[in-house]
Amino acid sequence: MSDYESLQKLAYGLIVIMLIFNFLGSTVVYEEEIDMVEDPADVMFYLDEIELKAGGDKLSYSYSEFGFSEMEEVMTNLGYLTLLTLLASAFFAWKIKEVIEGSDDLEIIQKAGYAVSILAILSALYPVYAIPNALEDDWKSGPFDEGDGFDYDGGFMGDQKIDDPDWGEVEIDSGPGTGWYLLVLGGILGFVIYTRVNNLD
Repeated sequence: MSDYESLQKLAYGLIVIMLIFNFLGSTVVYEEEIDMVEDPADVMFYLDEIELKAGGDKLSYSYSEFGFSEMEEVMTNLGYLTLLTLLASAFFAWKIKEVIEGSDDLEIIQKAGYAVSILAILSALYPVYAIPNALEDDWKSGPFDEGDGFDYDGGFMGDQKIDDPDWGEVEIDSGPGTGWYLLVLGGILGFVIYTRVNNLD
């Protein structure tokens, strides 16, 4: 029975992580430090909005107001994916509770555990692929488009130097925020759930 109890605790941990990620408004998913000669700025990407810090001011925009439609789509998808992980984790924890109380639903628990694991791992991996591609499209076609567009080609983590005729030399330091590290923790829990469910008999 201790195997089921430990699985239940892992499921509860995943539920808490996904609740914090989705409903704590101060969770930054991704951020960029833009170092320009005249106007350095920090851009923080949340699930629902963008926050821009520049010149002592802090302004919040919706993704559509900011002109970042691709990032809006990525964040919407990420929100759905993490909410689905949350619901699957709650179902998984509920089925484990039934087994602890005497039910015999091992097959359902295994299937639910595999589903939770896959969703949790995908939640952590999806931004790594999707965010850089979305930003590349948005920087070239969004508010920074001045003909040929801003020549952004950054990765998920790291920095990029751009010599732009209109903006001058620009250095963009990009990387994940606290929200993504929460998802990584969830992905680790998902992997542990997978290994333990796989060993159930």
